[in-house]
Amino acid sequence: MTAARPHTESSVTSPGSSAGPLRVVQWSGGIGSWAAAQRVAAAHGTRRMVLLFANVLVEHPDLYRFSRQAADQLGVPVTRVCDGRTPWQLFGEVRFLGNSRIAPCSHLLKQVPCRTWLEHVTAPDAAILYVGIGVFEEHRTTSIERGWAPWRVEFPMCHEPYLSHDDMLDWARDLGMRPPLLYEPPYSLQHNNCGGFCVRTGIRQWSRMLELDPAGYSQAELHEQRLRAELGDVAILRDRSGGGSRPLPLTELPRDWSGRLNTTHDGVWAVVYVRHILGGDRRRGHGAGGGLHGSGGLGGLPSRPSQREAGGLRGVVGDSALGDGRRVARPS
Repeated sequence: MTAARPHTESSVTSPGSSAGPLRVVQWSGGIGSWAAAQRVAAAHGTRRMVLLFANVLVEHPDLYRFSRQAADQLGVPVTRVCDGRTPWQLFGEVRFLGNSRIAPCSHLLKQVPCRTWLEHVTAPDAAILYVGIGVFEEHRTTSIERGWAPWRVEFPMCHEPYLSHDDMLDWARDLGMRPPLLYEPPYSLQHNNCGGFCVRTGIRQWSRMLELDPAGYSQAELHEQRLRAELGDVAILRDRSGGGSRPLPLTELPRDWSGRLNTTHDGVWAVVYVRHILGGDRRRGHGAGGGLHGSGGLGGLPSRPSQREAGGLRGVVGDSALGDGRRVARPS
């Protein structure tokens, strides 16, 4: 199957040199890209803003509802691009099953269509890209910048005031928005990708989706089984219990897997990082001048805990202590 040329549901003309840069928000339908768009709009207005959304055709219906509501709130239409394949179709064509370490769908179904749109509409010196990752993912900025070169990329949510996942959800609610369903109980997911069945997530999220959406989980099982029949002993997940590592097919995932999770470096880092945040000033409100979303900051927030700090918690604080949405990060 030949991928269809990415198409858009709305178009933006190429900017003239005197019009200022086109401000292209990588619009995912998640709370991070929404918050990034809010900061871009506050700093630069919306006249030159584009909400660029790569549709992979397997999102939860409520993601599209939130995307429309958020676009209406900003007064900017969503510009959609689409390769035409689902992740499962792509995995079969490239003969590789995506997983938490390598996911060809992110590159081929999102980055490539978006880059194609950029190349048709604007030039690297006439546009700025904005990505909504936050301070907990700041380590990703270098690779993202490298991947989008020669376009300039900025990360509004990696600047003060730093916001947790729950802070951004509260901000949206304060503006009358209804957050995406997958962020709310009983799902309480950290990411709003692929209807909750994103191959880049881990055992905890798949276990939760097995419990909450067994029909959707069964569909994912069937897709994985078909790919395993073609590709061999591969799987989205891996079982690393007992010191080993083996492919863990979705058909073998037990319902009580959450009790067998091990501590991870990222989990330890997140807890240490949160302790730095909450050990200092408490955040006070939502307005400008020291609140959650205005000017001012938390002060004293480190870029990353030292190995000594992280090592001091390893084996004491497990990954399960974070919660799926890392709600521990929310200040009281």
